[in-house]
Amino acid sequence: MAKLSTERRFGGIFLILLGFIFIISGFAIMFLNTTFIIDLASVFFSNLPVALFFMGLFHVILGIFFIWAGRMIRNEPFLPDALRGK
Repeated sequence: MAKLSTERRFGGIFLILLGFIFIISGFAIMFLNTTFIIDLASVFFSNLPVALFFMGLFHVILGIFFIWAGRMIRNEPFLPDALRGK
């Protein structure tokens, strides 16, 4: 197997970390959207909590894509061997 260049190694790690940040922010958007500001804005916009939930879900899906892209750049399988049972 060919050795990875430093740029590909750094780029893969960057995409994986960016993916984790997107997943964490997505869960934060989905589950922490019951603040006073959101409740106040919901008076004017009736579907705001639903929109925020789908925005959080989009962030989670985008984060999974970033992790997948980072692992593919680094020539690693998407699921580590420990999760696949090997």
